[in-house]
Amino acid sequence: MRFSVSGIPVHVRWSFWVVALLVVPLPYRLILRPRAWPFLVAWMLVVFVTVLVHEYAHARIARRHGAEVSITLYLLGGFTTWTTRGVRPQGRFWIAAAGSVAGFVMGGVVWLAFQLGIVSVRPPVLVFALENFWYVNLVWGALNWIPVRPLDGGQMLSSALEAWLGRTGTTIADVVLPSVTLAGGILALTSGLYAIAVFAALVLAAEVARAFGLIDHSHDSPRPATTADEATG
Repeated sequence: MRFSVSGIPVHVRWSFWVVALLVVPLPYRLILRPRAWPFLVAWMLVVFVTVLVHEYAHARIARRHGAEVSITLYLLGGFTTWTTRGVRPQGRFWIAAAGSVAGFVMGGVVWLAFQLGIVSVRPPVLVFALENFWYVNLVWGALNWIPVRPLDGGQMLSSALEAWLGRTGTTIADVVLPSVTLAGGILALTSGLYAIAVFAALVLAAEVARAFGLIDHSHDSPRPATTADEATG
């Protein structure tokens, strides 16, 4: 599925819908029952709107820096690709932070409305949708700020260190981020969270490949004379 939002091209891959379906917060034995279908549709819409707004916020800030942007939704998330002739580390920090900030605002407003009694809904489907909406935006947004390189938190830390310390900051990030990934993977493994442990192992493998130059990361510090491609999740 392809469309555009404010002139920003969006591509939604089939894997996005499949994974969203697999993580629906409903017992699997109920999914095939017709009475569960409205809740299933509500969940898919919650995930779609949450991820799309998250990526759109990345794209809007990147475009303010003169970038050409596009959004892709896949698996249980997405990424914003932007191309520009150079963005300072401070700019890259705010581009990475923008997605979760947008989610915090949306989710926070809905959560606060519930707490203050402003929102009083009776249809179970609507209650289900709104409760999951604020939860997904707040919790997923916070998790996305964990300092691991594929997540926004990793890009934020790397950009902040580079803005503060220059190349030394980049070197520090190249040590800190894999260390956090390794510690998190060990903690997940010892806690029985095997899916997270596998994810950490894959991320760590990418970090090793990066360290040995098997992954091109020359665009991490874009220079005015070159074109840089960035992907922000």
